[in-house]
Amino acid sequence: MIVSGELETVPLLDVFQVLAFSSQSGALCIDSGETSGTVVFDEGEIVCCESPTTRLLLERAARELDPQNRRAFRRVQALACLTELMSLRTGVFRFKKHDGPMAELAGVDVRSFYSGPMATAELLLVLATAIDKKENAAPPPAKHPTQARVDERFSPTLIEAELFLGASNLSGHLTNMSAGGAFFQGDALPEHDIVAEVRFVLPGGIGLVTTKARVAWVRPDATGGERGVGLAFEQIRPEDKQRVQAYLERFQKLAADMDLVG
Repeated sequence: MIVSGELETVPLLDVFQVLAFSSQSGALCIDSGETSGTVVFDEGEIVCCESPTTRLLLERAARELDPQNRRAFRRVQALACLTELMSLRTGVFRFKKHDGPMAELAGVDVRSFYSGPMATAELLLVLATAIDKKENAAPPPAKHPTQARVDERFSPTLIEAELFLGASNLSGHLTNMSAGGAFFQGDALPEHDIVAEVRFVLPGGIGLVTTKARVAWVRPDATGGERGVGLAFEQIRPEDKQRVQAYLERFQKLAADMDLVG
């Protein structure tokens, strides 16, 4: 069965996140009129993708016999393709579930790619970080917790955030979230047990959230999971708590709508 929508209503980033969160398998087709593309998922992870401008790279990756080189080519091609598709602001998307692996995509045999799907959250974070750096460089215009989680977390979310620590601040992304906290990833990380002011804007017109958060745990390297810190929200105002809840409910609804097509 198929689920579809318009990019003006549901941004492609939201679609990717919901497919990953709900562990969907199938093909997401995007058509803007100017260009088109397809992203193949297996249990929420990206197997491969294609667009007219990146098809030759996909073919090159499929021809590569060495597994390590093939994965490197796939990653480069996937990032190029996703960058192109995520820049689209208008158009339609259509997701069709698959019971088993696809044999080919755009005439390319992609069965071998299923042996090592790429982490959707990691690819989206790389893209978001690259976009942030590009925008900041442009001139102006004329996962080891130390305590049990109480709230259900939604991953992968991808929300820009700033941590204010006295006279300094750290920029990064919240890559999953619950009503009581979030996982923060950035080039620089705060120390354990520090309390910082956190500011982030929730998508969908929900708005700015400002809250105090304690660094509950720190994972300084990627050993055993993604590098980052766990934030526990403290002293959150009722209106900001309502905004977080509204975002989580929106995320749940999108995931439920996706799940209904099985």
